[in-house]
Amino acid sequence: MDIQDSDLSLFCDDFWEFLLQIQERKKRGHNDYNPLLCVQKMHDEVRMHSGMIYSLLDVRGLHYQENLFLDLFLDEMNLKEWFGNSKNVYVKKEYKNIDIFISNGKKHIILENKIWAGDQQGQIARYIQKIEQEYEITQADDIVVIYLTLYGDAPSDFSLNNNGKKWEIQDDVLVCNKKRILYRQIAYGKEIMQWLENAKYEVCNIKNLDSALGFYIDVLQQLLQTKGNTMSVKGFF
Repeated sequence: MDIQDSDLSLFCDDFWEFLLQIQERKKRGHNDYNPLLCVQKMHDEVRMHSGMIYSLLDVRGLHYQENLFLDLFLDEMNLKEWFGNSKNVYVKKEYKNIDIFISNGKKHIILENKIWAGDQQGQIARYIQKIEQEYEITQADDIVVIYLTLYGDAPSDFSLNNNGKKWEIQDDVLVCNKKRILYRQIAYGKEIMQWLENAKYEVCNIKNLDSALGFYIDVLQQLLQTKGNTMSVKGFF
């Protein structure tokens, strides 16, 4: 079918109007500007992601919300009752090479964060052993390992085996001989995103916290490629 000059002219007019609308919407804030991405790389596992998660979980953090974000996190992990007291808690980043470590002195959370980095030899097995020795833990269920990846992938056997000790994943526990440790395998796109949305709802009237959480949610949406674009050229065509 031949394209008439009038049809082509109409199409060009519509497309030009569409481009003008895009520019106007960008001026009004419908754009990809994100201050977090101006100072950190999207894929930076340590500074961007562990750093942001740690800053929220820290009960003594500059958010001044005490254990609010930690409690919401424990709820999302179904660990709140298990953990117990969440006020007298310390949260550490890169503690003995553990990405994020949370403890109230009786219960201990090892959070291993993976964006693109691969597992290291015996990594999780070594972390468990370190915490058991430091806190003289005799009850294995006083520890939980949380393994966080973009899409909820499992750790490799390479990471779970160390010095002849082999941990195996059995649903929500890690098993080695007769020892059983609680285990959570979570994803940025599911549990972490839900936790952030819940946190944002709780502080929606506190402007700086609401904005900070919104910017980090935006980072994850871009990282996971789930961010919608109502003004894409593809959508126009």
